[in-house]
Amino acid sequence: MNQEVISNLRLSNIRIDAPQMHGLQRMINQIVNEPRRGGEIAPSGWIQFGTGLLTSRVNIVGAGIAYELQVTAEGNSTLGRLQRYSDVQMGFSGVGTQTSNVEFWYGPAGLVFNIGACRLWTTDSRRRLEPLRVAPKDLPVSAMEVNMTIKAFRRMLNGVAKTNNRVFSLASHEGKWNVFSENPTTVGTRWRVTPMIRSSAIGGVKYKVLYNFFFRKKRDVRGTFTDLDENTEITLCLRENGELVVSLQLTQSIQESFIFEPDASIMGLLDLLDDPTFELPFMGRTVTVTEEPEEVTTEVTEEPTEEVEEAGQESVSWSTDEEDRIAEWQEASTRHQQRIGAELSESAQIWFSHYMMERLRQGEAIDDLDNQILAKL
Repeated sequence: MNQEVISNLRLSNIRIDAPQMHGLQRMINQIVNEPRRGGEIAPSGWIQFGTGLLTSRVNIVGAGIAYELQVTAEGNSTLGRLQRYSDVQMGFSGVGTQTSNVEFWYGPAGLVFNIGACRLWTTDSRRRLEPLRVAPKDLPVSAMEVNMTIKAFRRMLNGVAKTNNRVFSLASHEGKWNVFSENPTTVGTRWRVTPMIRSSAIGGVKYKVLYNFFFRKKRDVRGTFTDLDENTEITLCLRENGELVVSLQLTQSIQESFIFEPDASIMGLLDLLDDPTFELPFMGRTVTVTEEPEEVTTEVTEEPTEEVEEAGQESVSWSTDEEDRIAEWQEASTRHQQRIGAELSESAQIWFSHYMMERLRQGEAIDDLDNQILAKL
């Protein structure tokens, strides 16, 4: 979608003053150069903004990795009423010269991301097939987060999971936490950090996935952190849905994050959170009050957008195959909850977790249709 098409469709524009960006370009470059996936990237993306916060996310369907850019608005600016635009299959380019450009175009017929040297857009074949403006959703919730340096993160990663390419895992529960490999344990060290804990969660990612992504030194496919000062501050976060997130604060107003889906082996540990005897070894700092965001700087420009129905009146559309698969998720979750005597859940994400565990026990894996549905939730 070029500038002429953007103008013809009367898409609105948000432009952000940003430093040189590097994360999304390196993420895509690594996946493009992965021998098993070369040329098979299937990105989806969404942007949600309003009430002083803009969040965009690019999911690489099937790779288990996503990129988020979060920008807080300046002073009294609210970025308008809460809106969300989403596309489940986008075109992309982005392994060229690095730039500091950050722009978004959005409207009922198209969605475009320009982040650094990367560009994602609604393809010609998808325009007007389904509304890109959808109902706003709650953003992912952090269960636990801890600030540390890149150097400390690398040491923790190597110390916990390097041997035999184990899973690097985090868990939080009732004000306590643990970093471990196969199972939560009292053995080990706190690594001289004290996380902020908001809720209970467990998540983990294979060592090589994390180490290669951040620290690989291969010339053409360098890790995201290889050229940064090892004393640069980052935030390691565990979300309630099991995602492991590593965030870098680029400016006072702009944060980029790399999100990793939980490894399949972690799914079997979810039942621990419902066990009244389950306890973790290390005390964290329990968060009881949500802090107000600091005032930051961003520049926003708007052009007229085509009239569409209010976002609350629109919802994600599902194909027959997707509806059938979601029903399979729910059935698997029902079997699991009845087996352990727990109440049935109404959350599609919980259904998927139980469905995934059942598939693993049967020696099977999730497929592209599952990932396609997850990208739309």
